[in-house]
Amino acid sequence: MPPDGTTVAGRPLANFTLALNYALSGTDPWSYHAFNVSILALSGLTLFGLVRRTLSMPVFAGRFARDATPLAFASALLWTLHPLQTEAITYVS
Repeated sequence: MPPDGTTVAGRPLANFTLALNYALSGTDPWSYHAFNVSILALSGLTLFGLVRRTLSMPVFAGRFARDATPLAFASALLWTLHPLQTEAITYVS
């Protein structure tokens, strides 16, 4: 366990992924960025699925069922491309 005050103190998953990335590419940032891009893409796809399923539910189906997929795509795209999300790709501790 790293000492208190370090970037991954108390964050075992972050510590593990950083160790894997370091084992893969050392201090070269390509694997760190690739991992962050994959997490961002998977979370965007998850949001797309959740919004589409939610808008297709019987409660919303009368109003949104026809447009569920385009609305889900637009919301997932905006969320994924928002600067707060893309900063995670460029951040390396």
